[in-house]
Amino acid sequence: MKMIMKKNKMTWIMITKEGRTYLNTKFEKFLLDNESNDQLFDKSYIGKLKIHKEKYDDRFVIIYIKHHREDLEQQDYTVGGYFDIKEKVLYDCDYWLRDVIPKDSLIEVSSFLDLGTKIYNEIKDYIFNYSFKHSNTLKEIAMEKFNNTEDYIKNSYKKNVRELFIAELNPTIALGKGYYESEVMNRDEYRGKNLYIKYLNNPKKMVEKISKELIERYKESLGLELLIYEYKIDYLNQIQNNESHDFDNLYINKNMYNSIKDIDAKTLNLTIHYGAKNMTFKYDYHTLIRDLLNDDRGSDSWGVAYDKVSDFIKENTNNTNSRGTEEFLFSNVTSITYGKKQLYHCDYPYQEIDLEESFDLEK
Repeated sequence: MKMIMKKNKMTWIMITKEGRTYLNTKFEKFLLDNESNDQLFDKSYIGKLKIHKEKYDDRFVIIYIKHHREDLEQQDYTVGGYFDIKEKVLYDCDYWLRDVIPKDSLIEVSSFLDLGTKIYNEIKDYIFNYSFKHSNTLKEIAMEKFNNTEDYIKNSYKKNVRELFIAELNPTIALGKGYYESEVMNRDEYRGKNLYIKYLNNPKKMVEKISKELIERYKESLGLELLIYEYKIDYLNQIQNNESHDFDNLYINKNMYNSIKDIDAKTLNLTIHYGAKNMTFKYDYHTLIRDLLNDDRGSDSWGVAYDKVSDFIKENTNNTNSRGTEEFLFSNVTSITYGKKQLYHCDYPYQEIDLEESFDLEK
């Protein structure tokens, strides 16, 4: 809705957008005026900014800008943004142009990158919903390929689930896409920002068109992702139920990980228990985080400095003939501290402690 008012012999335009009424400024009036294509704007620290409009189609106007000089030699115009007349949105707005847009303006500033993300997410949601709705058909198409998946690949799926279980308080398996993002956004028929124009003119039609093309092209991949998803869900359920206690070590790692994950530290003090003895030593924080996600034991990557820990483990597990480095098990960690603060504690249930050694690991 527009309403013309007179104020100090100048024409102002009242515009209503989404229930709010705005009093037009010089910049807004210029953008919305179909008859005016050039305008100068005062900028105290750069002089004047000249803005030129060029109509692209019934929806978009291309905005060009340059720093205006008071002499014959002038700079060239550069693209300052793309103005959507229908929605009053200025896309990919140049830095200098942003500075002339008033606060609380009816002109919304956005970017084609954000719009592209919105388009991509809508297509992803469409294919996601289609995949679950037609899961039986898609899985049947992909079943042979899934059954022929090599063991090392399936083990990598399990490893991902174990990491997720340890790191997340409430782990949730996500369905893989089965296609690449570039195949959504980098399409020959939509070069030159035509993707965005087509979408803005008819969002539903655009999303359905691209989604159906991708579904037709990647039916087997979509079915394979559904089978992988179910495979991971089944494995996560086994971990969470833990009926035969096969995953006890994962629960130890999870408790330990969550007790230290929010600490900003370079090293932590670890206490391990073997035989009837304890040993306390400093351990790199980031190495510990990595090891907790990947395995049930600490790393021996500390080199020579770790030899004292390795010798301690050998002496207290009757494994003195071993020539290799002994890595400590997380199930044998009884305490983790940072300074005077105890982050993790677990009583070792098997033997009483009668001796404690303590030293620092230094690379």
